[in-house]
Amino acid sequence: MAPALQEKRRELEKQMKEDKLEREIGMRPNQEDLVKRGILKDSKVSPALYEQQAQLERSMLSDNLDHKLKARPGPNDLVEKGIILDKDKAE
Repeated sequence: MAPALQEKRRELEKQMKEDKLEREIGMRPNQEDLVKRGILKDSKVSPALYEQQAQLERSMLSDNLDHKLKARPGPNDLVEKGIILDKDKAE
């Protein structure tokens, strides 16, 4: 194939790739749509700090869960309040 034709072919292939990329980018959902679909979190934090914010939220949830589990009543308390039956007395 002639060098001029090869060059024109490369230019056309490059232009086709650029056009396809522009179409794909144009069809890409925006950030608001991704938040509505639950793919992204609605965060006002800088992307550089996003992971640290997520870790802090997980840590806070974990601490809250630990606190609630430690504060829950034990089996004896539940028997005394009549919420559950005493195994020994039920038999």
